[in-house]
Amino acid sequence: MTARDEILRRLQSTPTKLPALKPRIRQYHNLGEQFAAALAQSKGEAHLVESKKAAVGKLRELLAELEIETVAAHREAPLADLGIPEAFPDLHWFFAGETADYLSRCAQADLGLTSADFALAETGSLVLTSGKHKARMTSLLPPVHIVLLPQSRILPSIFEWVGKRPQIFPANLVLVSGPSKTGDIEQTSIVGVHGPKRFIVIVYQDRDE
Repeated sequence: MTARDEILRRLQSTPTKLPALKPRIRQYHNLGEQFAAALAQSKGEAHLVESKKAAVGKLRELLAELEIETVAAHREAPLADLGIPEAFPDLHWFFAGETADYLSRCAQADLGLTSADFALAETGSLVLTSGKHKARMTSLLPPVHIVLLPQSRILPSIFEWVGKRPQIFPANLVLVSGPSKTGDIEQTSIVGVHGPKRFIVIVYQDRDE
């Protein structure tokens, strides 16, 4: 018997039925706190607030701190529910799907403002999709990206998201975990080379007060 025959014989005698997979369940006492902790490990920032009003207040603080003047944004829920951009009439707003030459506007904007489809507490990741009035460049080109996220959209892990993922995928779907990062041959981490230098998520309870 040749070596080839012996290998084939062993393969044929190997059981092909795989054992049943056990469900992998991640349980966290507080999804918001776990998400914030995981995001911090990726050099992102999360602020947990108690209401829609508090979310707008925190956004106002960040806009003042960062000296924001121009914003590229999406007209998507929940931004419209929070009264944005009406709450900030002094800023210059550019909207995906509405502003001419939106690509150039994003490259010039101080801030990209979006929501997210879901967040994953285990890894501190956000699920972002493109579509009508939503553009990938909003979260990619401005130097700062702020996300307004209802806590109800936080899932324990990617396994729970798999059950909720769209049947027909959008043109673009990405998982974002913190600001853009890269490393050189000496493994020196550098933040903000291929995207925003600051990545901030405001997580809020979906209630008015």
